[in-house]
Amino acid sequence: MGQILNRIFRITKSNFNISHNDNDGYYDDESQLKRIIDELNNHQKNDETDELNDDFPYSILKIEKSASIEEIKLAYKERIKEYHPDRLHNFGEEIQRLAIIKTKQINLAYSLIKEKKHF
Repeated sequence: MGQILNRIFRITKSNFNISHNDNDGYYDDESQLKRIIDELNNHQKNDETDELNDDFPYSILKIEKSASIEEIKLAYKERIKEYHPDRLHNFGEEIQRLAIIKTKQINLAYSLIKEKKHF
């Protein structure tokens, strides 16, 4: 998902630099941005059932259950950096809202793993 936000940044920057004659690139980027937003929305719809799953915290942090404490901490820092709402304050309300939801998921996943592994 970190790559998704990087694409959003790249698409947004490129859209500000597109001339009116270059519509082909604009529509490709626009459709890609819509696809990314749809993907984020799909994750949001599955939140309630995912949180009941034992694999939820590991899938959110994108780590294996056997990950060391150092790997868990590093994964948390990387994921929270990707989705923190403060980094996305220049984007629309939809992206801000999704970033807040994703940040809450990441924090919840990290808390669950910390509790389970006692660190």
